Amino acid sequence: MKANRKDRSLGTITESLRRIEAKLEDLPRQVAEVIPTRQRSSPAAAAAETSQPGISRRPLSWQVIQDVLEKDLNDRAHHLRAFREGGLVLVAEIERFHSLPAASRLEAQTISVPQHPGSPDLGRRVVFPCVTLEMMQGLSTCYFESFNSTYPLLDSQWYYANILPKIVRVGIGDHDTESIIALLVMALGRHAVDGITTEPLDPESGRFSGLRGGVDHIPPGITLFDEARARMGFEMTLYRLEHVQIFILAALFYGQSCRHSDYWRMCSHACTSCKALISCGVLLDLEFPTVDLSALEDIVPLPTFMGSDDNGEAQRMVTKPNFPYHFLAQVSLRHVVARVYANLYETAPRSLYGVSHYEPSRYMVAEMARQLDGWRSLLPNGLSWHDDQNEEMPHPMGEPSPSEPLFVGHRPPKSPPQPFEISDILTAALRSRYQYVRVLIYLPYVYKALTAPQFVSDDDVQFCIMCLRACLRWPITMSSPKEHKRLLPHLYGWTISLLNVLIILYMTTKSPLLRGVRENNFAAGEMEESVALMLDWIRDMAKIDAVAERAWSILEQLFPM
Repeated sequence: MKANRKDRSLGTITESLRRIEAKLEDLPRQVAEVIPTRQRSSPAAAAAETSQPGISRRPLSWQVIQDVLEKDLNDRAHHLRAFREGGLVLVAEIERFHSLPAASRLEAQTISVPQHPGSPDLGRRVVFPCVTLEMMQGLSTCYFESFNSTYPLLDSQWYYANILPKIVRVGIGDHDTESIIALLVMALGRHAVDGITTEPLDPESGRFSGLRGGVDHIPPGITLFDEARARMGFEMTLYRLEHVQIFILAALFYGQSCRHSDYWRMCSHACTSCKALISCGVLLDLEFPTVDLSALEDIVPLPTFMGSDDNGEAQRMVTKPNFPYHFLAQVSLRHVVARVYANLYETAPRSLYGVSHYEPSRYMVAEMARQLDGWRSLLPNGLSWHDDQNEEMPHPMGEPSPSEPLFVGHRPPKSPPQPFEISDILTAALRSRYQYVRVLIYLPYVYKALTAPQFVSDDDVQFCIMCLRACLRWPITMSSPKEHKRLLPHLYGWTISLLNVLIILYMTTKSPLLRGVRENNFAAGEMEESVALMLDWIRDMAKIDAVAERAWSILEQLFPM
């Protein structure tokens, strides 16, 4: 009976998310119909439609900000070029001197496996004496309770019934799909467990670090990953579901290890292999080229999650953090993000823009904001929150809020570590992503305030306030998520987003109009606290990420500590 209630609840949220998507499909046409005819038919508007590009969603590429930063950065101004271009240009320039080092191979022992007549040849099989059965089980459990909760890629029942028993029984093969999957799972499991339990990096600096495990640019789990990497060449041109899973698992390890261009290549392999758009949401954030599968995106249905009470271990992993709800919510929110990009920024139809200063239609901005709020209102009780509950623990509607907040800005350096829950990271990522989308929706009015302050209306000022408010206190920058960065999804995307938000907040000290907005609508120290949290994030990530290191070289000049 309990399982039936859970299935009905999951079906309800899935259907609600599908309704949001259906409403968004026809949005550009609906908004275009209500825009006043005179706005679209005036000569100036016609000229704007054919000659003016939309604004960039990356503030670092705005000329008005480039002019200010080049003056303030002095001899570090040349660091801006890559960030101005973004995407692969940024990553290729910064990562060209950084590659994921190869670890020493694990000691292997060849084993003899009895072959039955007519059975397929298993080829050469080995075991690693240092990788015990207990370790294989423990690392697999860590993977399913961490990364697979964020990226529900593997069926835990299938893994424990087919993959792991085979590896235990006949060892690791040189060109064996199951062996590669098991090695990648264990590598990510090691990445997760070290990211939770080991000491923070660089303890002698006196600063608290949320990075645990690994050494400098060598991530935890690299030895197991290299054993998988050495065997992946046999699978690169094959096209089965298991190969798609291999590419995504490898991409996940590269992404969490801050190897962004390798991450993109593995995502592209996965997309090409399965003939469906799997990783477009992340590629949008990274501004990397996508494969030619985006046309299929709207016909790919939302996933369903199935569990059986017959397998207690697998079922516990599925239900413990409620990850199906988080994943479905992220998928649906990603569709909102894609439409914000398409209708408010570079590729927006010119008919949706006003005459001056690349200002998008207020009808479209209001509709985008309404759709975003509608997305949040349809979240189940375990995920939903209000603006004044952004740092509180999710709780059923009608029940009192817990006395302790879920996220706090700073913990005393010597306070005991907080118990780790993957649901905290999932919640922080979902709420921070929501704030990111709110920033995107109102960001064009910050651009207007910087480029044409004389045309800014009272309504525009309110939109600027909404944008700046959404820039503050992102849960991923707070405790406890910031203390376990190794397990937070899309590290590159968060670093770049926080960098752009910091630049927006920096410009509130340079623009007279935005300075007045800041002084009249925000409490003393309110922005400074969030700036400190974001700076701490990027400074910490600079230990392992070449892109964050370059970003920090800019920020430490703009925000002297």
